[in-house]
Amino acid sequence: MLVEGTLPVSLTYRVDIDRESGHTRFDGRMRGGVAPEQRLRMFGGGGDGWRVSTSTPEPSCAPELHGAYCIDLGWTPLTNTFAIWHLDLPIGGSGDITAAWVPFPILTPNPARQRYTRLSERRYRYEQPDIDFTADLEVDDHGFVLTYGTIWERVSSAKPAASERGHRTLAATPKERDVSENLRDIRQPDDAYQYTFGPYAEPITRVSQGEPVRIHTVDAFGDLLTSDTQRPSDLLGPYLNPQTGPIYVEGAQPGDTLLVHIDAIEATRDWAVSCLVPFFGGLTSTNLTRTLQAPLEERVWVYNRTSSGGFQYKDRWEIPWAPFFGTIGTSPHIEAISSLAPGAHGGNMDVPDVTVGNTIHLPVHHPGALFYTGDAHAAQGQGEVCGVALEISAVGTFRFDVIKGKTIAWPRIESATEIMVVGSARPMEDAARIAYTELVGWLAVDYGFDPLDAYQLVSQAGSLYVGNMVDTTYSLVAKLPKRYLE
Repeated sequence: MLVEGTLPVSLTYRVDIDRESGHTRFDGRMRGGVAPEQRLRMFGGGGDGWRVSTSTPEPSCAPELHGAYCIDLGWTPLTNTFAIWHLDLPIGGSGDITAAWVPFPILTPNPARQRYTRLSERRYRYEQPDIDFTADLEVDDHGFVLTYGTIWERVSSAKPAASERGHRTLAATPKERDVSENLRDIRQPDDAYQYTFGPYAEPITRVSQGEPVRIHTVDAFGDLLTSDTQRPSDLLGPYLNPQTGPIYVEGAQPGDTLLVHIDAIEATRDWAVSCLVPFFGGLTSTNLTRTLQAPLEERVWVYNRTSSGGFQYKDRWEIPWAPFFGTIGTSPHIEAISSLAPGAHGGNMDVPDVTVGNTIHLPVHHPGALFYTGDAHAAQGQGEVCGVALEISAVGTFRFDVIKGKTIAWPRIESATEIMVVGSARPMEDAARIAYTELVGWLAVDYGFDPLDAYQLVSQAGSLYVGNMVDTTYSLVAKLPKRYLE
């Protein structure tokens, strides 16, 4: 039973598919709603064309569906399973497919270009580029969809049956999920924030894989810098860049890779702050780049949020909202590393691609991974040249997955269109070498490239940018478009 507007609709259907050949039989009937009774029967798939019947007794050829491999029903995500079976993607792999898409409430099939990216063992990103639609799918051991973004979930726990020939029969009763569902909020107990990444603090909470949670963070100054009449040196001591954590992720073990999905970032106040700190920044004398110059004048800039969502400094300029978490990572092996420092564990990379819609890959050195995050930015230019971005307090919606037995040396980032590696070192060219070397290794190990072919490819199609040029080590990001992985 579905609803069209305010009218109830009865929709009954059956789908049979041969997993090996892709041949599909669909028979559906819809009653109620604003349209008269509809009947749709479809036969074909697997690249052999389709025959369709809507009212006539015998199905006829449907040339508009030529090239459509499988059926995709608009009222249930379970049929996304057919594409997942056919593409059989490795973790990190992407593939395109054309489906015969049947919309609701008008049962008229149309061709639909689709792309699937396998994010982890049980998670896929589904895209329809022609309508700019994206959703993340969680699947079970059989590849059947359990959750579809935030709008669908499978409510039956029954396991699918399979005959020896590999036929599958689906009967779906999807449940629309309230997008305002209550998520678990994670806050640092007693405001006792962490200022190092390390294995010595007790976890503040545990989260399950795939569980969406809201993690609350304060800004890099602990929310102390609020006015342009303040002097940073009067307020800020050694305790900078407070982190929320550590958070224990169930199932993560040393040698695994932690996948961090960022689903949302919300500012928790309507202003942002930036400043000049004595002996800190990319264009001044620092404790690691010593010169005879005196420190620059201390100054504070307060930006107020505008109706467009950006942040404006007085009446001078407005910076668009482009949020990300400047600091994110897992515990190193034995060190307690300052939250101001980036490294192989992640940390204070200040990389704008640590943002909504992207997945961050982090190494796991301890049970539970021991995840930390903080230092949210409303926006930041590449390099963070003055040392301070548009600092905000924020809450992020995160989900975690684990790739078992997958060991990585440096943080990786995956977007819908690119793969990236972050390297942090001094001098800056060594950070670039780390990032590009790890990117070449990723192409070789996960995508089957000959290492020297991968070296050639990133030489011609790769790109590189500076996340930060101000911290204890510099962070650079090497990236490659995913179209070269197909």
